[in-house]
Amino acid sequence: MLMDIEKNDSQLIIRNEAKSSLIVINNRTGNIKMTYPIDKPFLYQNYQQYNLTWPFKNI
Repeated sequence: MLMDIEKNDSQLIIRNEAKSSLIVINNRTGNIKMTYPIDKPFLYQNYQQYNLTWPFKNI
């Protein structure tokens, strides 16, 4: 997984920018549906920020 991300690093950055832009546009147009935080998908605070469900059990 990590090797794939490193291989496609520039593509990932472009996708991050596109996602961020979509969130801004959606907020300005009143569409508050948030997109998946692709830049740091496994950080817990991202799930809180986007009101998503944390997919892992807290041990």
